[in-house]
Amino acid sequence: MRGTGVAPTYSLGWTSTDLADAGKNQMNNSAINVLDENQSSVVVEQTGAGKIDGILPDQGMGLIFYSLFGGYAVANHAGETLVKDHTFSENQSNQSQSLTITRKDPNIVNQFSLAMLKSLSLDVVAGDYVKFSSEWISQPSTSATATPAFVAENNFISKNATVKFAANIAGLAGATAASIKDIKLNFDKKVNPYFVIGQN
Repeated sequence: MRGTGVAPTYSLGWTSTDLADAGKNQMNNSAINVLDENQSSVVVEQTGAGKIDGILPDQGMGLIFYSLFGGYAVANHAGETLVKDHTFSENQSNQSQSLTITRKDPNIVNQFSLAMLKSLSLDVVAGDYVKFSSEWISQPSTSATATPAFVAENNFISKNATVKFAANIAGLAGATAASIKDIKLNFDKKVNPYFVIGQN
């Protein structure tokens, strides 16, 4: 069911993250015969929110691309039985693909269900790893006992990337690779929480 946390199936290494619970406080400025401007406050909106940055891996990153585009297909590469082609396509639905993000620290394990990608940046610089920066919004976290499944990853480096320009996708195969020292791709999904009466 959408919004219900599930056990992690991939691990994703990160170089920095601040994924945590967030909320909005509403101040109560009712007069009660005191000098204080506000007598109390209450949390009226709660979410999980934050960034996850890291080095681009070949397996765990697929879920982030799935969350970005919404459509996914896999097939054997031509003439191969073990090598796969992974194709991500843009889903035209207004309901973004969601994930469950499990954050495991030495003292606590939290799950952020209904996590949706707000933005993604891919940074390729000659002589360095390919890096990503992502921003997420989710339901408030819940404690969990889940154990991430750590899998062997191959991290992309700049020599694994090629930059080509063409009028359409079909033209990319025959296009000449451009000589570029660095490139940055930014994606903004414009995802925002939607609160209604009767929920936080």
